[in-house]
Amino acid sequence: MADLKTRRAVLERQVGILESHKQSTDDVLVPSKDQIERFSEQAKLLLFDLSFTPKQRIIRKVVDTVISDQKIMRVRGYLPIKEAQNVKFRSEGRELHHATPTYEPIDFPFQYNFKLPDPRKARIKLERDALGRIIHSNSPEMS
Repeated sequence: MADLKTRRAVLERQVGILESHKQSTDDVLVPSKDQIERFSEQAKLLLFDLSFTPKQRIIRKVVDTVISDQKIMRVRGYLPIKEAQNVKFRSEGRELHHATPTYEPIDFPFQYNFKLPDPRKARIKLERDALGRIIHSNSPEMS
């Protein structure tokens, strides 16, 4: 019987913690369009200067799935954001200042759809021999 009372007390405490976190998630700060533009420009400059190996590591860490058919390629993934990078998902109360900070990663999901070009199956025949066999051909220009 005492075991059930302690389990109930633990569960009630967990429910209280979850309810307090639920109330604190209402204060989510969304960056402005100007802040997003500045961040994307800085990220673009930084990523442009990277060599192949760091770019490959970033892609492998961020991209989850790539699904493609003949018309569209879908890239899905998650941007891992840590609270240590001054990006907060919820506000922290004043009672939490003495606690050890936990840096839980927050996954920001994304999906991009790319239209694929038509397959280059047809070739331009430039020269044939007397029997009609193709001697020389080129692929068509990409548009």
